Amino acid sequence: PVRKIVVSNPLGFSSAVPLRFRPLGSRFFAKLLSRTVMKPTRANMQNFLISVLHDGASLEPDFVDYFHESVLRDRITHPFLLLNRLFNLFSIRPEFVIGSELSKISTPVLVIAGQNDPLIPLRDMSKHCIMNPSFFLSVFQETGHVAPLEKSTQFNTAAIDFLKA
Repeated sequence: PVRKIVVSNPLGFSSAVPLRFRPLGSRFFAKLLSRTVMKPTRANMQNFLISVLHDGASLEPDFVDYFHESVLRDRITHPFLLLNRLFNLFSIRPEFVIGSELSKISTPVLVIAGQNDPLIPLRDMSKHCIMNPSFFLSVFQETGHVAPLEKSTQFNTAAIDFLKA
């Protein structure tokens, strides 16, 4: 049985899509951008990654290379096409929003949230953590959407401490 769960900036806690990402809800627009302005060049993939981080300086060149190579291997993994599969024009697709199901979870869950996440509003994550006593919220200051990249030591320590306790 699962005894504990650790999640980081979980998408399903919110149905909101930030204004700047809403055009990606259109399949046509997401495809057009992924083939023109945001072709999967290394520079474009680096810029995308930086856009979801609080501090782009924390982004390691090796990770950018890995991310870029994976998108080149399979164009369907282009971040704009991935986001398109998750979004409608104005919200996250209903099948990915699990907010109403979260109250059924009794397993202890550590929710790690970036204070400056541009994709998942902190207020939505906080709301669900307050409503379920099994949820423990850890907010990482000066962190965007990808805490394991931006604050890897803090993330690993928090996850290990939670799982060991």
